[in-house]
Amino acid sequence: MTFKAIGYWREPKYVWLPDERRFNFEGWSEDSWLPDPMRVVESHGGCDPDPLVVSYLRSGKEFAAWRGFSSCRFECGLPDELMGYRCLTDGAWVWPEGLAHYVERHQLPLPDEFTSVTHAHHGQVPDAALPDSSLERPQAVDRSFWNDWYRALTS
Repeated sequence: MTFKAIGYWREPKYVWLPDERRFNFEGWSEDSWLPDPMRVVESHGGCDPDPLVVSYLRSGKEFAAWRGFSSCRFECGLPDELMGYRCLTDGAWVWPEGLAHYVERHQLPLPDEFTSVTHAHHGQVPDAALPDSSLERPQAVDRSFWNDWYRALTS
């Protein structure tokens, strides 16, 4: 089974250290293969948050859990623990737990192919969408759709 990735972002150029200094990442590149959420909003002009999309994103089932929290790439001040540490799925798509925040707070648009699914299911991932046992074996995640959508939107 292959899942379509959506909502994954490049790492920030820097992190804040405990003493309020910035640490720049070496090797960070503007040409990173991961999208930049700020460019998505700038290119599209933002959009009104769709409550069905936000609800759907929050109702996903756990796909993977990580050892640390994500952070908002817009640096809006939301505590990292509220951005989450998991990837969620509906059985076809996989996204980071904090994607709902980007849509709701930063008016980030998502591809029509995804939003149409959220509307078809009235903002809730169906319980039967993914049996729990299916996540016990390794899964393939395809990032090409997300990267192609980003390139088309920002070019």
